[in-house]
Amino acid sequence: MKIGFTCNYCLLCDNLEQGIKYEYNHNVYKYCVNPISLLSFFTIKPNFKLIKILDIGNTNETIGENGSVQDLFETNQIEVLEIISDVEKLQEILSTSIKIEGNCCKVTYLNGFWYQTELDEAGNFSKYNDCTGLIVQ
Repeated sequence: MKIGFTCNYCLLCDNLEQGIKYEYNHNVYKYCVNPISLLSFFTIKPNFKLIKILDIGNTNETIGENGSVQDLFETNQIEVLEIISDVEKLQEILSTSIKIEGNCCKVTYLNGFWYQTELDEAGNFSKYNDCTGLIVQ
């Protein structure tokens, strides 16, 4: 059994409730042991929730392109230990600065890298930009 982190943007994780055990026969929950690793797969947007889970199922490791094991695991059973949406607690756990204003969210890492996401009125992704000058709309 491992403790790990996923988020409400992961497949199957948008309606999880704290204290409940979940099991799927045909799908898997994806999670990272190190919560900061999760940000390699998902960007923080308004309404982001970090979900702390206990893996109680059959666990698979993810192998990267270079053949090394990544901090990304899959399991068919989890227990939800905590759902974290408080910005101050997210900043502490993820070692980032998070500023949310309306539909915009700016995340700054300790190394100075930052990105900003913007959602449209329906809550769908509409824009991403970062400190390298990358803009995606």
